[in-house]
Amino acid sequence: MKHVINSEEIINDFGYWPTFHDDLIESISIHSSKIEIVINILSLPNGFDEYKVRLSFFDSIEFKLDGELFDTETIIFDIKFDMSEQVCTTISQSLGISGYIKSNRLSISKVV
Repeated sequence: MKHVINSEEIINDFGYWPTFHDDLIESISIHSSKIEIVINILSLPNGFDEYKVRLSFFDSIEFKLDGELFDTETIIFDIKFDMSEQVCTTISQSLGISGYIKSNRLSISKVV
């Protein structure tokens, strides 16, 4: 996950890059210069009682999110990160929203 800024911290906590399968999207924020998604990771690494991350997409070029956005919990089936000219992040869901975000930069950080 070398194209995801700060991915080393998450990999150090888990020992691997998490799949996000069956984790929950808690919030999506769309700003003029970035999009942020907060994910509650349910398969916790050792030593943690709770683990949430924030994906921050900077200089978003294009995005499309479909599905139930309100009053529905989004359960992630899969998140794929593809690095070509931009970072293309594709979210597949079991319930809730799905779609993609194309951005120039992507970072991940723990939510404390």
